[in-house]
Amino acid sequence: MSISKVYSKIRPQPDKVSWKRLVCNNQASPKSIFITWMALKNRMVTKDRLIQWHINCDPLCFFCQNCVESVAHLFFSCSYSREIWQKILDLLKIQKTVQCFELEQQRAARLYRKANRKCRLYLMFFAEIVHSIWLLRNSLLFNGSCQPADLVFREIVYRVAVRCSEFDRKFLYF
Repeated sequence: MSISKVYSKIRPQPDKVSWKRLVCNNQASPKSIFITWMALKNRMVTKDRLIQWHINCDPLCFFCQNCVESVAHLFFSCSYSREIWQKILDLLKIQKTVQCFELEQQRAARLYRKANRKCRLYLMFFAEIVHSIWLLRNSLLFNGSCQPADLVFREIVYRVAVRCSEFDRKFLYF
């Protein structure tokens, strides 16, 4: 028996995580990937977590003012982020309705197994929208200002177009 086989037997095997494909080899900006990783691990400082830490605050979402702000709500359950994500799905010609964050994450992880440009773009858009929504939420919190969903959509498309390959960029022309 070789040393490497013995080492692999005694070394603890890490748990497999479903979101690995969303973070590794994604061509989105490093900031977007980091914020997406934080959201996937539910480590964002959202209002529901602040309340768990016994910090007194208004629990409602800054965007819709209807539900408690959480990672699950902020990303794709809130009407504001759902509208932007639906525009992205329409751009990619994906005929489906926006689902909750967990289901969207699972779909993105499954799609990455394919190596076509639509899947690469989907992953980039996923990371960029999570980052954008988080920045907009913080802008609304600290500055009291928020951009319209249509403008945010165009900014996300621009950021993805700048970072993707020329071959993938041709798919974005509309």
